[in-house]
Amino acid sequence: MAMEYVDAIVRMNQSEAADEVDVSRMTIQRYKEKFGEMRESERAFLISYLSAEKYSSQLRPDSDFS
Repeated sequence: MAMEYVDAIVRMNQSEAADEVDVSRMTIQRYKEKFGEMRESERAFLISYLSAEKYSSQLRPDSDFS
């Protein structure tokens, strides 16, 4: 779920992101604020970790990510 949130927040506006992950705009706003408070190195680590997680899940046929 975290990957879906970060992906939506990074590439969409607040309303689109909320619709994409089926949460309120307020939830997206809180995530954006926390993401913005992170140091650049923390954001880079989080994005790389979640990207690796998504990539490895795509290699497994039973994954929840598509």
